[in-house]
Amino acid sequence: MSSGRTFRPWRRRARAVAGFTLVEMMITVAIAAILAALALPSFREFMIRQNTIEITNDLVGALNTARIEAVKRGVAVRVSPAGGGWSAGWTVSADTTHDDTFATAVTAHAAIPATYTIQGLSSEGGADVVFGATGALRPRASTFNFNVCRPASAADSTQSRRVAIESGGAVSTHRDVNSPAITGLSC
Repeated sequence: MSSGRTFRPWRRRARAVAGFTLVEMMITVAIAAILAALALPSFREFMIRQNTIEITNDLVGALNTARIEAVKRGVAVRVSPAGGGWSAGWTVSADTTHDDTFATAVTAHAAIPATYTIQGLSSEGGADVVFGATGALRPRASTFNFNVCRPASAADSTQSRRVAIESGGAVSTHRDVNSPAITGLSC
């Protein structure tokens, strides 16, 4: 029973080629470029916010470390700006000799990125934050405020951060450096 066809192994049917055509690839690349262009500004803003939060957390961590060390050691501990102000970094040191020399280094922080700034202002006019042996600020009636400011190219005081230290030593932080406004501090 033959159907009249002969089997010829050297003749094979042409198979459809799998893959993308050039037009399909160009459309895909164009869509990817459009999506990237839309996402880039949002990603830039995300990175600026994350950097501002990271700098704020580093400063709050140093302040809390100083307060804890003051209570733990039973001596005054100081957080002071590095040579060029708070943006140039800060150091935490303890007054283990009780003579206000603060010679015992606890920790230090390097300068923050050049486009960001930190401004600090004490109600008593000093540049340093000093926690006494009880964890309260010295002098007792003082308060201290910091503004962690975003780069000038993306300035937005409502997205910058405020760090406040109350006279009892409690450290708090919030967004929006204009609420409440403090004379001498701005971004």
